Amino acid sequence: MWEAALWALIVAIFLALLGWLVPIAYSLLQAKVDPGQSVTSKHWTTSYRKPNGTVDVETAELRQISHWVRGTIHLSSLKRTYKVRGRMTGNVLVATYDWIRGKGDDRIELDCGAFTLLLKSSGVMKGRYSWMDKDTDEPASGEYVWSVTSKAMDSARPGRP
Repeated sequence: MWEAALWALIVAIFLALLGWLVPIAYSLLQAKVDPGQSVTSKHWTTSYRKPNGTVDVETAELRQISHWVRGTIHLSSLKRTYKVRGRMTGNVLVATYDWIRGKGDDRIELDCGAFTLLLKSSGVMKGRYSWMDKDTDEPASGEYVWSVTSKAMDSARPGRP
């Protein structure tokens, strides 16, 4: 009886690992077929116009493994950092961002969104963002522009000297 349970457990573990490994293998194979352009290890300056007409400027850092993109965006005007997760397909980046709350920050506030950017041969990424505007309580969208910068990110992060 216990042998059947052991075999069932082994098969379940094997299938779980297979379910985890197959998408990764497929992604790596796809990356070799269509590697696209890379945004890896680049520091970016971003800008966007809010619905009220003001322009905000951020700094960002992205890392790319295969087609997966991860990183952070730093908005110094609000002293906020956002976690970025996305996918690079060819020269198009589609990603989401979420506010990383600091310790002891218990504000109930939705601060997340999504964006799609086209990486141009000049190294500039242009596209659109979408989010819920907390001032109007309505969905908002607008132009989003990212430019490569050589400025070190540590000096742009909130709370860093």
